[in-house]
Formats: sequence, structure tokens, C-alpha cells
Amino acid sequence: MNRRLKIGFLPSLTLVDKLSSWNITNGYMAQVLEKYCGDLTYIEPIDIPELLLGKVFNKATQLLLKKNFMYYHSFFIAKKYAKLLTKETV
Repeated sequence: MNRRLKIGFLPSLTLVDKLSSWNITNGYMAQVLEKYCGDLTYIEPIDIPELLLGKVFNKATQLLLKKNFMYYHSFFIAKKYAKLLTKETV
């Protein structure tokens, strides 16, 4: 059973700078997934209200705990993206 998977690739950020580390990392992950795993479909980042909630939470942790919270890489946001994309693709 050597069937290639169909994979949707959704970066959490739209990056304007082509030489930024996140853009290079996303590009490398996409290449490896396409080479070894299956066919990749690139999906543009979706604006969701939970991102605003994440920004507020990040600002609160910066002020109170002096720490950053990478809200755009959280499980909460990933679950929301998954729920939205399964509704669109089904």
C-alpha cells in the first residue's frame, strides 16, 4: 500500500519577509512533507476571533509574568483551524 496522502499545509502566520526564520522553516517542512509523505495543498492563513483572544492573553502574560506566549502555535488555535477546515472540506 504505497498510496500518497493528501495533506493540507496551513501556516499560522502570513510572512512578508521571505528570509525570515519562520518562512524558511515552513518552506522546509513543506518540502519534506511533499517529498516523503504525500501531495501538499497550500492553504492561506484564516483570520479567526481566537487569535485576538490569544493576543490579549499574550499581552497579559507579558505584563504579569514577563513571559511571551506564542498563541499562534497553541493547541487551542490548532483545534479551531482543524474544526474550520474539516467543515470546509467535507
